[in-house]
Amino acid sequence: MRTVIKILLLLFISKGYAQITLIQKIPTNGLPPHSMTISKDNEYAFVGAGSTIQVFKRNKLTGILNLTSSVDSIHFLGNYLYSAIVSPDSNYLYTSLDRYLSTFKINKLTGNLTKIETVNYNVTPTSLPTTTSGMAMSKDNKDLYRSHRDQIFHFRRNLITGKLTLVDTIKEVNYQPNYSYDIAIELSHNNKTLYATGLHSISVFKRDTSNGNLQLYQRLDNSSLQNQSLNNVTESKLGVNGKYLYTLSRYNGITKSEINHLTDSIDPVNSITCCGFNRPDYLSLTPNGKGMCVVSYEEAIFYKIDSINGDLTLVRKYPKLSAHDKSLIGKKVFDNEGSFMYSIPSFTDTIYVYKLDRPLFDYPDSTLPITSINNSFNNKGIVTSIFPTPNKGDFFVNLSDYYDGIIIIRNLTGQIIKEVPFKKAISVHVDEIKTPGLYLIEINIGTNKFIFKTITIN
Repeated sequence: MRTVIKILLLLFISKGYAQITLIQKIPTNGLPPHSMTISKDNEYAFVGAGSTIQVFKRNKLTGILNLTSSVDSIHFLGNYLYSAIVSPDSNYLYTSLDRYLSTFKINKLTGNLTKIETVNYNVTPTSLPTTTSGMAMSKDNKDLYRSHRDQIFHFRRNLITGKLTLVDTIKEVNYQPNYSYDIAIELSHNNKTLYATGLHSISVFKRDTSNGNLQLYQRLDNSSLQNQSLNNVTESKLGVNGKYLYTLSRYNGITKSEINHLTDSIDPVNSITCCGFNRPDYLSLTPNGKGMCVVSYEEAIFYKIDSINGDLTLVRKYPKLSAHDKSLIGKKVFDNEGSFMYSIPSFTDTIYVYKLDRPLFDYPDSTLPITSINNSFNNKGIVTSIFPTPNKGDFFVNLSDYYDGIIIIRNLTGQIIKEVPFKKAISVHVDEIKTPGLYLIEINIGTNKFIFKTITIN
């Protein structure tokens, strides 16, 4: 079998690429949108506008939204639906408004919502409305975590009815006297750790996968880091493969922290401020974790995330078109294929829909452009051989020197079958590919080097 290898350079980093195109403006009937979530099947979008939930049918090909119904979450003057989340099984929608948490059953044929219950949990009284309260749900559907000010509420879910039972409350998370602040939460990819970000700290909680309980494991604050990069932090997001945590600071921009793959703890030594901004407000990552959008009141900035070292590369900046332009400010929500972006500025009564140029954040894992592979051989001598070929799902990738990187095995539809990270390796062993057929080998070493090879498993 003839060797087929090609290096694909990241051409989309040049300014001729990374285009976003505004394709739709959607009025929300005079109600400012504050939250949005999309069902796992990409069929429906649920928008929290005022205290109501608006249900939109999505066109998967065009990204266009069509309003189909709306329902009141709960009448509560002076506050908004700041958080919404769809359960992993796509059967239920949960919304939070101040101290109320509502459960809705989703009709998968129409997207219509039926309210199941509203829980009024006893939060510590505060005269200030919460603004960035968050929710996170475990992949096994059993636990929902809701942050409100400096507290985290742990709810156990009934898998049949979707109803919630409050089982634990963690108070004074990241606590400092005489401060009022919000906590944003993020679950690790393996669901064993929860990261709580707020004020000047990040707290790391270990999660018991049997009962969902949280136990404080680590807390980082300004005293932990030499560059004071955790000053007034508002949220954190996990990047591709969960290797790095990106934290947004109103004063220091984005801090990248390395995650210990054994403990999921944060390494304070390898936490660096990599991007500075003028008071950024929101941080969003694409579904595949390879792209980032940071939004301030003045501009939206897009970055490519390196899948190996987590570094950020500036792709493009989009400043406001005028003093009154609000189309790109506010929260950003991506569909689950990374093809469209929805902008929900809370200062308006409009949702803005953008089509993304695919090179902006790399192709989603499920839609790798197979047609880009040809018979050229140009790998700059990095890969010396792949042996044996054909093989029975057990082979070696031999390199010309000691490298750090990752090998990704895909089938011909682009689906990832196996990932093999390596460090300081000159020969990498790949095994346990059990289904015969043609496969693609993607060998990522350093930056801007993506190598593909077809191989036969028999």
